[in-house]
Amino acid sequence: MRSSGTSTRIYWLPIFVPSEGSHYKVDSVYLNDRWVLNEHWTFNLGVRYDKNDAVSGDGSFQIDNSDVISPRFAANFDVFGDGKLKFIASYGQYTGRLAEGVGNDGDPAGRNSSFSWSYAGPPVNDDPMAPTEDLIPTEEALAILFDWFFANGGVDRRPLRTTPSIPGLANVLDPNGLTSPNVDEWTLGVGATLGSRGVVRADLVFRQWDDFYIDTIDMSTGQVEFEDRTFDLEIVKNDNQGIYNREYRGLHTQLQYRFTDRFNLGLTYTLSKLEGNVTGETWNSGPVSGSAGRYPEYREESWNYPTGYLTGDRRHRARLWLTYDLPTGIGDFVFSLMQRFESGTASSTDGSIDTRSFVDNPGYQNPVSSVSYFFYGRGDLTSDNLTATDISVTYTLPIKDLDLYLTAQVFNIFNEQAVLSFDETVNTEDDEDYLALFNPFTETPIECPQGAAPEVCEDMGAHWQLGENFGLPDSEGDYQTPRRFVLTLGLRF
Repeated sequence: MRSSGTSTRIYWLPIFVPSEGSHYKVDSVYLNDRWVLNEHWTFNLGVRYDKNDAVSGDGSFQIDNSDVISPRFAANFDVFGDGKLKFIASYGQYTGRLAEGVGNDGDPAGRNSSFSWSYAGPPVNDDPMAPTEDLIPTEEALAILFDWFFANGGVDRRPLRTTPSIPGLANVLDPNGLTSPNVDEWTLGVGATLGSRGVVRADLVFRQWDDFYIDTIDMSTGQVEFEDRTFDLEIVKNDNQGIYNREYRGLHTQLQYRFTDRFNLGLTYTLSKLEGNVTGETWNSGPVSGSAGRYPEYREESWNYPTGYLTGDRRHRARLWLTYDLPTGIGDFVFSLMQRFESGTASSTDGSIDTRSFVDNPGYQNPVSSVSYFFYGRGDLTSDNLTATDISVTYTLPIKDLDLYLTAQVFNIFNEQAVLSFDETVNTEDDEDYLALFNPFTETPIECPQGAAPEVCEDMGAHWQLGENFGLPDSEGDYQTPRRFVLTLGLRF
């Protein structure tokens, strides 16, 4: 533990309301009709209706009016009327259900509030070079910390280190209702046959997302009282002000060709861009709410939520596969070879800064103490390209109405290696005392060279520095999967 301005922090995570169990339900109806006008024109018309109902853990309705109507349309033009050359155009809107993670933002039941303070008491074990035997034992160190904390206000101590979170009180859902985030997709494509043995198709795809969830704290949202304390009210809304944007543009191509009755070739290739200033979702939670609407006076779009390449951006993706069928009379063999290529994905050089010193507080109780700063815009970093070669052999033996099969597969046969993600730690004054505070509204921050000693950074008046392990993989999950063997035995019936 050290004095104020370092990493020693005190957290209080109380649960004020017990949970009775939450319930989320989506009622959906989908209608579709296919209309063949003549040998050249075919149309598909569809519409989907979704209604979200959610009951919070304390038994009160949170959302019961999220109605979404999603239209779908497609037109196919067969140039010669024989299926050899077709043009395709389509439009569709796709929406998801209300995510529990977002709904829980306004649910007070069973969820802990969060309060935190910076420790500013006597230094304890603050010499990182001290031998272990000279350190104060953990029990004594904690006693010093909590003696100081409770002697200086305890849970009533102010100011807090960060804005407190009190679900269902200081954090609520928009009383006017929420619409689930959705995406509009337009496609324009062409497909053709290659004689009697192959097909080829190419599609231009454009996707645009809308109705992002956004956490909002501004001078219009107001404040709430709790146990003689006043908190800024946070409301989860849909982004109706156009703060966020997210767009995908891609060219999707595919080719399949059968050279002989036994030898087949397939190829897919995608060229794409994913740009915007919000991801809006995570792999394990689905839609999540963004923070750009929290204390907007303390942020600026150009450095806090700039538009650029998003983390899901991957410029090129290709698959080439070959298969060969070999019947033997006592079973059939299928030999396959696949070559994969994926270009690297985007990430950004960003860190956390404190802007409170440079903003006249218009009346907030606890202005945000930490906001993101993108030092080179969004999407300035890219991971390694991935290439891999996979092979497999499948033997199938028909037994009456069953097929007994055995498949041997080798993935990444040449054991190619790539770093797919890496440490992205960026230190600022929020993390290290030797880095200087800067005004993001008027100053261009000065970078201290990675690995430079603290005194070097201080002499430079530097504002930020890449972490010691920046750019290096953190764990085995950051690497491409190495060569892998899989043997499968099964029955088909």
